[in-house]
Order: sequence, then structure tokens, then C-alpha cells
Amino acid sequence: MNQRRSSLQLLWKESRQLLPLMLILVGVGAALILAWSGFFLSMRSISGGMLMVIPLLLPSLFAAGAAAVLVGQEKEQGTLQWLTSLPVPPARLIRSKFVSALGGLAAMWIICWLMITLVDIANSRPQRFSTQQNSPPLDLWFLHLHSVFVLICGFYSSWRIKNTFVSLLAIIPLATIPFVATQIVFVIRERSTGLRFVEPGIATATSFTIMFVSIVAIGWLGYRAAIRQ
Repeated sequence: MNQRRSSLQLLWKESRQLLPLMLILVGVGAALILAWSGFFLSMRSISGGMLMVIPLLLPSLFAAGAAAVLVGQEKEQGTLQWLTSLPVPPARLIRSKFVSALGGLAAMWIICWLMITLVDIANSRPQRFSTQQNSPPLDLWFLHLHSVFVLICGFYSSWRIKNTFVSLLAIIPLATIPFVATQIVFVIRERSTGLRFVEPGIATATSFTIMFVSIVAIGWLGYRAAIRQ
């Protein structure tokens, strides 16, 4: 019972830390949408499509900043050392931070789709938000999965790097790993088979497989770095 209560208290604490980041992102996103809509009020056909980019960026921005708030900020303030002095297993502390961030990311995606729906209603021109099969890295499901990867990369860099700003910068090259790995696989396939065209189904399966492998690999490295810390 005490373990469950302490776990809930940790989750509550981490969620409270993430709330300002979520509010700032949602507020800035809403302000940009309103400003863009007002600027292109007479050009709805142009503004409607461009407005969709803003909500879709919010979850990835949250994913990049969540670990900096939950880990990097506590390192700089010295509260992380205080947390480790409590009678709480390190694994539970690490898990509470990640679960809170993952829950926040899910909430940001829900907010993202609500904002897109409101933009559709305002434009009175419902759209289908799906990309063509010949561009699997831009598929919306892939974007959801990539935001989880960015979240894990943020935790990995935050646990490994002491400086919060440097850890945020390190996310940029880490976030490109699945894309670079996918292109390498396609190049190897082209040289081995002599075929430049990749079937949409194979391209999609390859992209998602590499993404899953990347999530597992970076997640394992991040957990090891957290335990060492």
C-alpha cells in the first residue's frame, strides 16, 4: 500500500512539473494559429493546410523538452540528489518520470488533434489528414511513433549530459537516427538488387521496423544511464 501511494505521489509530482511546459506549448500554438488565421483570413485555401503544421509540431516539442524539465532541471536545482536519498527504488523513480512524460505526450497528441479539428470546423472544409504511401517517413502514425522516440532520446541525453542546454542540442542528431538508418538500408538494398524503386509496403515496413528497433535501443541505453546516475 505504501509503495503504491509513493508511486502515485511521484507521478503527481512529475505531472505538476510538466504542466507549465504543456500550457506554454498549447498557448503558443493557439496564438500562432489565431495569428496565422487572421493574417490569411482572405486566403483560407492557403492558411488551412499550413495551419495543420503548427499542432503537429507541439507533441514533438513537448517530447524534446519533457526530459529537460524532469531530469535536467532537477540536476541543476539539486533536487535529484534529494530524491535519490528517499527510500524509493531507483527503478521506480526512473519509471515514474518516463510514465509521466509519456502520459503528457499522449495528452499533447489529443490536444493536437482537437486543434486540427477546430481548424477544420473554422475553415468549414474537412480534410483527411493522411499522407501518400510513397512517403512513409511522413505518415502520421510514424510521426506519433517518432515523437515517442524523441521523448526517449531526451531522457537518454538528459541522464548522460549534465548541462541541460547541451542535452537539448544532443536530441537533434539523435532524432535523425531512424531516418538515416532507413536511408542506409535503402541504399544497401539498391546496390544489392539494382532496383531504385522501393515498394510502398516494403518502405513502410522498413521504416516502422527501424523505428521500433531504435526506440528499444535508445530506451535500453537511457535506462542504463539513469541507473548509473
